[in-house]
Amino acid sequence: MRNKSFARMDLLLWPPVFLTALLVGTSCSLPTRDEAASNPTVTISPSPVEYKRKVKVTISGSGFRPKEELGLLIVMGGAPSDIGGLVKPRPVTNEKGEFSSVWVIDREIRRKLLDLTSHKIDVTDEEWRPLARTTLVFKKPEKEEKKR
Repeated sequence: MRNKSFARMDLLLWPPVFLTALLVGTSCSLPTRDEAASNPTVTISPSPVEYKRKVKVTISGSGFRPKEELGLLIVMGGAPSDIGGLVKPRPVTNEKGEFSSVWVIDREIRRKLLDLTSHKIDVTDEEWRPLARTTLVFKKPEKEEKKR
């Protein structure tokens, strides 16, 4: 009888022992970026941006890892979209961890994917982890004088 109860006790002890050993041997914290850069920042110019077709917007940033491919996420038409393929050049940082890309906003306004409000742009790494954020703010276009 003693052997049976000892066996049951043994079964009850193994899971906590195994779980403790597992947790002690592994880290439970979120993964950190190797080669930690200083706080990455991103800016948009001009700001605010005139809400009209074929407007050019420069998206630039610094403080990222050198030679890092970045994603640029914005919500357009109600869905998150990576505009990294729409900007020129593609957002890849230089040796100093800086990038600068130009986005010609045309179809996004014509198709009403972006409206006359503000829009968050997240800069992400290759695994879609957010690194920095900026806001694209639109303003009503200034009226152009008619040529005589």
